Amino acid sequence: MTLDRRAALAAGVTAAGALVLAAPAPARSGADKQVLEQLIALEIRLHSAYETAARRRVVDAGLANLLAGHEREHADGLARVLKRRSGGGAVATVPEPELNRALSGGQRGFLRFALRSESEAVAAYADAVTRLGDPTLLQPLGSVMTGHAQHLVLLRKALGETVLTRAFEPPERGAGGTQSG
Repeated sequence: MTLDRRAALAAGVTAAGALVLAAPAPARSGADKQVLEQLIALEIRLHSAYETAARRRVVDAGLANLLAGHEREHADGLARVLKRRSGGGAVATVPEPELNRALSGGQRGFLRFALRSESEAVAAYADAVTRLGDPTLLQPLGSVMTGHAQHLVLLRKALGETVLTRAFEPPERGAGGTQSG
């Protein structure tokens, strides 16, 4: 599968999630606002990491820009929902402290960092859907979580590792695709 074909598939899932995120929804609890703010901060950090990796030419620019674009779309969609619900904007965030170390590790170091970060994103979305008070957010957040799972496949492929592993396993146990069994 070429990057163009993968990009089209991933863009389709991202676009579907963005359309659902744009749908109006009733205002809910402050807990939902906090969940959305945490997810926005996560998306912004991922966007920044991919954008920085592309700019510094640590990884393939096509892959990094594709993933950065998805993260930006996720953050923008979530920010629109948050603004509509609370009148507030997106929260500011700081870069991952490990990002510079990952970037200095070259392509493999950054891809490992990205793989860990995307695994953490899947886990964060899985946790978020259990804490929401508004059931209308379940489907859009599930769509975004699926996008992150697709990122895991792309990153594993870029690392030359097994593309599919056991679902939602933490990176240290199997996300690297090297565990047998």
